[in-house]
Amino acid sequence: MIGSEKFIFKWNSFSDHVLNLLRDMLLSPDYADVTLVCDDKKHIRVHKNILCACSSVFNDILQLSPTQSSHQVIYLRGINHSEMESLIELIYTGSATFDQERLNE
Repeated sequence: MIGSEKFIFKWNSFSDHVLNLLRDMLLSPDYADVTLVCDDKKHIRVHKNILCACSSVFNDILQLSPTQSSHQVIYLRGINHSEMESLIELIYTGSATFDQERLNE
């Protein structure tokens, strides 16, 4: 077909939809395939694809231990649950709250 017309489809609320989807994923452990174990032994269940897409550190860690298992566990020595929870919130939603006295760490 010579000179065929092309059409562009745009989902105007796509960004809002993706943000809501990520927020829902954060709140639900469904399909989570990684468990982060913090220094205080508390767990956070997360999604490997989200971690790898948003953090080169997690991407490197997860590439070091390729596994056929459907679930991986990462122990985070020296990181408290409340700090990691804030970082995960930042990864999933684009914003988070941090205590000022722990910000440098």
